[in-house]
Amino acid sequence: MTPRVVAIGGGKGGVGKSLVAANVGIFLATLGKRVILVDAAFGAANLHIFAGVPRPSRSLSEALVPSGPRLAELAVPTHVAGVKLIGGVYDPPWIAEPSPAVIEVLTEQLHELPADWVVVDLGPGTASPVLALLLAADIQIIVAVPDPTSIELMHRFIKAAFLRSLERRGLGHLAARVSRDPRHLEGGTPSALEVYLGAVSDGVAEVDELRDAILSFSPHLVINSARSKSDMELGRAVASAARRRLGTPIRYPRAPGVR
Repeated sequence: MTPRVVAIGGGKGGVGKSLVAANVGIFLATLGKRVILVDAAFGAANLHIFAGVPRPSRSLSEALVPSGPRLAELAVPTHVAGVKLIGGVYDPPWIAEPSPAVIEVLTEQLHELPADWVVVDLGPGTASPVLALLLAADIQIIVAVPDPTSIELMHRFIKAAFLRSLERRGLGHLAARVSRDPRHLEGGTPSALEVYLGAVSDGVAEVDELRDAILSFSPHLVINSARSKSDMELGRAVASAARRRLGTPIRYPRAPGVR
């Protein structure tokens, strides 16, 4: 049985991605699911702390070297029944800049792990390995906090992830087309809405494919460290603004998110 993979990322460090990843894994385990937590914050692993495993005996990079063990062999037990951890605390320095080939191996093995759910904790930012792992997951969760910098970087992260998703579909040239045309672009990285409006205006043949790409890219948003009703309302406001201004259908729960 192929596990469902959840990837948890965000534009800014320190917003609690690892805490959310651990909580998601623990919650799924309370439902009777077999869960493996994977620390893919290359070069800055700390998921083991939140998983209650201060000194994991195995490390992610072991599976990424020639003739290394399979990823499944690196999972160690946690104190939570049904939850195992593949940590990265002992990874060597080269893991901070994994090659596309390494990411391909990791992605393949994530979907072969002996679990019902695999929860992947990503590093911050929009580096190519981060976006590749995010988009390879079945469910994408983006974490932010009620802070202007975090919200701004979250929007940039969403733009970058969407453009990468277009490249994966062979539609990257549509974004490049808009970037070269000042009529359609306000500045910086084009949003899904700007790419779509540019494609419609220019009458490109792939408009229907582009529409499907936009609608299928719908990450979930978690506002972490929410301490007030206004913080909770911020999540809904951010998701609504993203739909209107970026054209990205971000999902935000009606109930309070993970804190």
